[in-house]
Amino acid sequence: MCAHDIPEGASLDELADFLRAAARAVDVIQARWLVALGEFDRAQAWVTDGALSAVDWLVTHARMARGTAFEKLRVAAELRRRPVVRTALLDGRISYSAARAITRAAGAWPAVDEALVEVAIAGTVVDVERMVRRYLQLAEQDRRPREPGEGRGLRITARPDGTTQLVVVLDDGDAAELLARIDRIASAARSTDRSAPAPEAPSVPAGRADALVELARTATGAPLPAAERYMVHAVVDLGTTTMLDGRPLDPAAAAAIRCDCSTVTHTVDPAGAPLALGRLQRTWNASQRRAVAVRDGGRCRWPGCERRTVDVHHVLPWEDGGSTDVANGVLLCPRHHTLTHAGWHTTGSANDELTWHDPRSGRPIGSSRPDRPVVARLTALAAAAPHH
Repeated sequence: MCAHDIPEGASLDELADFLRAAARAVDVIQARWLVALGEFDRAQAWVTDGALSAVDWLVTHARMARGTAFEKLRVAAELRRRPVVRTALLDGRISYSAARAITRAAGAWPAVDEALVEVAIAGTVVDVERMVRRYLQLAEQDRRPREPGEGRGLRITARPDGTTQLVVVLDDGDAAELLARIDRIASAARSTDRSAPAPEAPSVPAGRADALVELARTATGAPLPAAERYMVHAVVDLGTTTMLDGRPLDPAAAAAIRCDCSTVTHTVDPAGAPLALGRLQRTWNASQRRAVAVRDGGRCRWPGCERRTVDVHHVLPWEDGGSTDVANGVLLCPRHHTLTHAGWHTTGSANDELTWHDPRSGRPIGSSRPDRPVVARLTALAAAAPHH
């Protein structure tokens, strides 16, 4: 498919169809190219052109940036040893971006790749990346405990526009406390300065930056009470405690959090039994909102959206007979909540798979599923992984 395949005066729908088809064709060509690159590198054929490495060869002959060349070689090498991912990419069932994310699950075996390929087919690359991170966290549990303070640090980079970038790596508990303090200061600043016009109000990131500077300036002030440091949503599922976003909590860390923090603990049974109010009440109560948040990972369920400022939406509208049950509720950010009410209707189940449809044609534009069933599958696979 080439640019001249686009019909003269093509409609927006025709352009969209062309872009989808062309993207799949590019992914298939990319797959074939990567398979060839893997064989080229295995045979060290780059030596015949005087190159010292395949990276040097790609930089010279494929006109790639060095970082891009390293990444292409990494993916090509992974595809050589991972036939499940290679075949899915060659068949056009997954994109290059999805394959690239899957191959970051170092040491994964075929059953894990099959699970991740299924996520890539049913969802978006964002979903794949989240599941890869989850698998790597699970695999990390079998390795030696991390030394206290390992990985922590602060990097300072002066940028050419007169600003300085700070990159801080902290333990989860310290990071949560720092963010709670920053947000508390930022919230107080917003409430005391209501005279500023809305367009001139600082964004949330800018407000947090100002609050961090203020925190440093008042570092000798009285500390926050322990219970106000941070609110932790802990999910207890089959005896395992995780954060709301699925990150596992070490039992000792979980005990420390419960001892010194405000907590909300959700116990999820294997069937995921929902809380229900039926038709008696339209608004969602606090327990239902928390249950929906646990199931949806605290993020918008619109395909590919990761926003965490969310509302609970009735999948089947209340006015059409929909009930105020967890099974009929789904998290949506304000923008996608509005779009859904504007005609982007859904089919499926909030507890399983939801598919959004274009209001003009009815064409499905994407689907999303809760993370927890996939996490449970990856947990079992990680536990059953053969050890060498």
